[in-house]
Amino acid sequence: MTLHVASASCGVLVGAALLVAGAQVLAQAPLAVVDAGRSNYSIYCAKDAPPSVVDAAAELQRVIGLATGVKLPIVNEPTAAMICLGDNPETRRLGVDPSKLPDENFVIETREGHVVIAGKDTRANERTARGGNSDGTYFGVMEFLERCAGVRWLFPDALGEDVPALKQLTVPPLAVRDGPDFAYRSLHAVGSHPAAKDWLRRARVDAGRCAMSMSYNHAFHLYGMKEALKEHPELMALIDGKRRPAEECKNDYLSDFKFCTSNPESVRLFADGLIKAMDANPAQVMWPISPSDGAGWCQCEKCAATDEPCDWPGGGGNKSLSPRVFEFYNAVAKTVREKHPGKRLGCFAYAAYNYPPLKPMEYDPSLFLMAASRPYYGYSLYHPVLSKEFDRLVDSWDERFRGRMGWFDFSVYVGPLRCSVGAPYPAGLPIMKQIFPKVKQKGWQAMFWSGLQVTGYGAMSNYVASKLCWHADADADALAAEWLRRAYGPGGEPMGRLYALLEDKLAAYKQSFKVTDGTLYQYRCVPDQVRAVHLPIFPQMETLYREALAKAGTDAQRQRLEMFGDNLVVLHWHMRKAGWLSEPEKSVFYRSDDAFKAFAEKNHRAASIRCVWKKPEEMLVPKLGEAAAPVQRQE
Repeated sequence: MTLHVASASCGVLVGAALLVAGAQVLAQAPLAVVDAGRSNYSIYCAKDAPPSVVDAAAELQRVIGLATGVKLPIVNEPTAAMICLGDNPETRRLGVDPSKLPDENFVIETREGHVVIAGKDTRANERTARGGNSDGTYFGVMEFLERCAGVRWLFPDALGEDVPALKQLTVPPLAVRDGPDFAYRSLHAVGSHPAAKDWLRRARVDAGRCAMSMSYNHAFHLYGMKEALKEHPELMALIDGKRRPAEECKNDYLSDFKFCTSNPESVRLFADGLIKAMDANPAQVMWPISPSDGAGWCQCEKCAATDEPCDWPGGGGNKSLSPRVFEFYNAVAKTVREKHPGKRLGCFAYAAYNYPPLKPMEYDPSLFLMAASRPYYGYSLYHPVLSKEFDRLVDSWDERFRGRMGWFDFSVYVGPLRCSVGAPYPAGLPIMKQIFPKVKQKGWQAMFWSGLQVTGYGAMSNYVASKLCWHADADADALAAEWLRRAYGPGGEPMGRLYALLEDKLAAYKQSFKVTDGTLYQYRCVPDQVRAVHLPIFPQMETLYREALAKAGTDAQRQRLEMFGDNLVVLHWHMRKAGWLSEPEKSVFYRSDDAFKAFAEKNHRAASIRCVWKKPEEMLVPKLGEAAAPVQRQE
């Protein structure tokens, strides 16, 4: 989606469709919505407005109130001066017709002394053609608040809300039309608590509220298959000459539960169960059919006969199981399509079936593919060989599915129990700048991005990713610079150097491995990585952090910096316990064992180091002192 904008202060109009409106807008005078603590404006929201428009009105009132101290009234009838929200008769009278907009799109225009913010909005119990929601007006309000009030939502919770104090809220002449590049946008790992949900919605990356409803995850245990396979043990995966009974599988979602996909009876049972589920829930438009996660694949002759050699650099010399998986997808799709021709089936290309089959095959048109490249997890795309492979992978799958695809990404992911030593990670900007524009260029419809779970150092990465989910071609470096400036004030400059230092050091570490070495794909914070990346630059990180803290201009900036510093307290303690530090007491991050225990008990659930430990006492395990996994570095 291309951004079209005309305003006295926001650039030049782009796109012929708005040329006339732009000329009219530029002739208007700015609107003083709030001036010196007073306003004659109201927020107009029709009585029968969709829920998202009502939410937009409440958020607009709240944030303008925070910024100016003036609480604009929300009214259900037009007034002489108003911010007019949503599709209603007054919006139409002012010349704006949101019904003609694509899903999730919006316009912001100044008309006859009013501000009109109107988008495509679904009503309660209404869905888009792709089974999702359209909150166009709500997104328009978020854009208006960012553009005209200078608001930024840096990360979840009140501390992450950056609302400038304004004596005046003046709206320049505007004619804006905007919408997302991806119909499905999911930013994973930010959290599921209310503040995180609110942030995701404001950032326009709440997967449950996008125009396209998606369901594509691991599904072998669904549709009654576990119960059915208890009665048909002969259909379970053959492993080392034995078929494990279904009742012995403890984790349905993982590799415990796999069946023989080449057996027509397995296909029939799975497809029949899926059809029954569709009959019971006709509103759902996409259904998952992906295999369970992990290994445990059937080794019978018929399944194994379809496997191919893997000639991709990230394949590590293993066989590709893509033919057997996609033959299963096709067989299920063919059966289901006879009963439910309008449904889509969500499926992964992942792990052992990550790469396209070498042998040409047709792919059922009801299949929607999410490419989920396991070898790229944990910043592995810093490696030049895998960076080239990414382009080849995207091009190869796109040749087969022609845009019926999305990207499922863990490229900058460090899992919840995989970062428990406090080692901060960079934003991964070079990786983002490669992936987002490429996926947009191919016209893929979905973007799942797994961010960084620890807010103390991951908030900037999550912020940039959320913006790229909306506009994939946005300037990632500029977004990161903006975040640093807004989050840390004058301290943003030294923190930018700190993040760049981490980026360079982690990239060099990843590039030091052979592509065939599994350690390259590591997305756990292993001791070897901390020794190679964080230990050598710890004094520099401390110097830059202390410089930033000294420059903090507000309490909020200092608190955000301290969230980052909490992680360095944890990292310092673990490195000290591992015996890696000389004169550790001289560091500002030094804590005695008793002081650190108190710190752990106070902060183990804090947003700054969220998800690191289940219990405070788990912090008292010197994990870096454990033996590191052997590595295969390139000479």
